[in-house]
Amino acid sequence: MLRERRPPQPGFTAPLEAILERGREGGEIRTDVPLTTLVESLLVLVGACVRTGTAAGMGVEDMSSIALRLFLTGARLAAD
Repeated sequence: MLRERRPPQPGFTAPLEAILERGREGGEIRTDVPLTTLVESLLVLVGACVRTGTAAGMGVEDMSSIALRLFLTGARLAAD
């Protein structure tokens, strides 16, 4: 899917949509951006982290952690 650069199938994104919707309901995920945009943004970040992380010799856990942190907090420095 990442190599083909096509939109994800609904069955593939349904679990992500459900998680993000729960986060919205709990006030932890922004509601001013369409849900589909959030899902696709997360998938793009995962793809970028896999491509660059693999080239850098990173493991899957590190790549997924970076993708999630970037999605949730952006490129800001982590608070101590």
